[in-house]
Amino acid sequence: MSNLVHNEQVKLGATFFNNLGVAAFATGAIIPIVSLTALGKSDLATWLPFAGGAGIGVFFHYMGHRALRELKDD
Repeated sequence: MSNLVHNEQVKLGATFFNNLGVAAFATGAIIPIVSLTALGKSDLATWLPFAGGAGIGVFFHYMGHRALRELKDD
């Protein structure tokens, strides 16, 4: 397999992990913060989903960066 094909497959995998990170951050962090603060609540029930979603989002984003390390030079 040529380097070009390999690099495109690696970039596709990195994009997948990055998209998972964005989805996890949006569903686990942004949505609970907006919905619970709109109700006037700001307690552990607000920050626990935020921390979980942000942590999972950062993890997947890191996995995307790590996948990009597999890119090959000419």
